[in-house]
Amino acid sequence: MLRELYKLRVFDWGGIHENDINKYLVDNYIKKITNYDNLIEKVDNEILHSLKSFVLCSWYNNWTSIIIEDIFKDHHRILPTVGQIKQVDFFIDNIPFDLKVTYFPKGFMENKRRARQLKIKEISDLKEGAKKFSIPFDKTRNDNDLLIDLITAFTESSNQDIQDFYNNFVKIRKDIINETVQQPHELLRWLYEQQGSQRFDASNRLFLIVVDTNSLEDSWKIKRDYTLLKEKIEEYLNTRSFNKDKLLLTWSFNNNKYQSYADVLFILK
Repeated sequence: MLRELYKLRVFDWGGIHENDINKYLVDNYIKKITNYDNLIEKVDNEILHSLKSFVLCSWYNNWTSIIIEDIFKDHHRILPTVGQIKQVDFFIDNIPFDLKVTYFPKGFMENKRRARQLKIKEISDLKEGAKKFSIPFDKTRNDNDLLIDLITAFTESSNQDIQDFYNNFVKIRKDIINETVQQPHELLRWLYEQQGSQRFDASNRLFLIVVDTNSLEDSWKIKRDYTLLKEKIEEYLNTRSFNKDKLLLTWSFNNNKYQSYADVLFILK
């Protein structure tokens, strides 16, 4: 399966947020377009491309998650579930966990930037830098695409001042990530409290967060780096003490208090 995963070159949802395909189509096409011929044109030129991107990203996430979960289940400390149990993938020292494989959250990064009295959105810093160094960019692009555009422009520039600006941008990212790795409870609480209402649950969770510290936008590739994943997961399971008192997390959602056992494993590259 790994050899198939390496064939994916670009990880792009095509404008469709994960598990939000119906809302995307309804909001952007079904309720927005009144002209039939215009709708057909959009289907041919936009929707099919977006659906292809959505399917490819979903396929990649599905199979990488299975591979990662299998690495856990192969370890002697893990007790796999018998059959499917809702919100439980396996037990560690008799504690049930739902494994969540994800990336360093953009929203949490913005919170930490706000606390440092920086511009909340990273794209704002890059736009300011682009204007300062007369780097042209397409102002009509959405923020996610423009972020990639500007990162490309900064990293490919041979101008030392531009390189220094971008290196400082990356340093801020690394500092925030390193602080979070050392003190992860704020992130764990944020992950529970920011979950969507439709997918809400208070299950015990083990978050595996993959982070490319030099390029957060390439973090998705780590999910197929089997050697690194296996090494870090086995190291974690061999050394981690699952003390219930330390794992117990108190958090809030819609003005209600909840408690869950939660932990996080960062896979840094």
